[in-house]
Amino acid sequence: MDKIKPIFVDRPVRPQDYDGILDHLLLVSSIFFTMQGEGPFAGRRAVFIRLAGCNLGGKGVTGPGCPFCDTDFRLDYCLSMDFTKIINKVEDLYKGDEKRKLIVITGGEPMLQKNLSGFIRSCPSNFVLQIESNGTRLLTDLRRTGVTLVVSPKVPQTSVYDTGAKYGKLSDRVLERADALKFLVSADIDSPYHHVPMYAKAFQMTGKPVYVSPMAMYRKQPEGIASAWDNTVIDQRKTADNHQYTCDLVKHEGYIMSMQMHLFCGVE
Repeated sequence: MDKIKPIFVDRPVRPQDYDGILDHLLLVSSIFFTMQGEGPFAGRRAVFIRLAGCNLGGKGVTGPGCPFCDTDFRLDYCLSMDFTKIINKVEDLYKGDEKRKLIVITGGEPMLQKNLSGFIRSCPSNFVLQIESNGTRLLTDLRRTGVTLVVSPKVPQTSVYDTGAKYGKLSDRVLERADALKFLVSADIDSPYHHVPMYAKAFQMTGKPVYVSPMAMYRKQPEGIASAWDNTVIDQRKTADNHQYTCDLVKHEGYIMSMQMHLFCGVE
């Protein structure tokens, strides 16, 4: 298995780390206007609300996590924002020129913050909401029609060399609520991400989509927004191998390939 140098290492965050946060606030890492690069809304413009903190934030350095994760969701660098300010920021980024606005709520793990439910209830009816989650948590009152839940399970590795780590089973409650599953895929036979777990087939049989996304292999931490065309940052040969392997999975298993379009476009 290739050694991966983790970037933006945080720590494993727990729900109690948000205790004391007022009900009308969320801890936010960033809000930005971009294109959704993966999953059921791929290719559409969207505003991303990246919430701070992840229960797998150790990235195999300070605790279990995903050594390959290139996302900065560090809790110590976040902003505390009230719901109205977040909604106004979204409206400003869209500049009022679209009736139905796609909003992607991601992290980290957004469902660590119980206040997310209140934020969803406060959103205007023309916000099309997608939540991206690792599936380890589910807010009990997340029942709003029209909120698309995309679950992308992860393998919590204890180090960059942890080849024995495996997917945990998603709860029946999460699988029932999820609108789609999305799995990262690696061509490396020693990687925990070489095999898609068996429960993906059962989920697929329900008629819901299962996406497979080739893993981007980093040479070093990017100084800015990463681009798939920058071979000094992305190991293009190894990344290409992952794309070919993902294509093979699609042909043999009937999954849907979901490329990280934002990497190829050089946007966040």
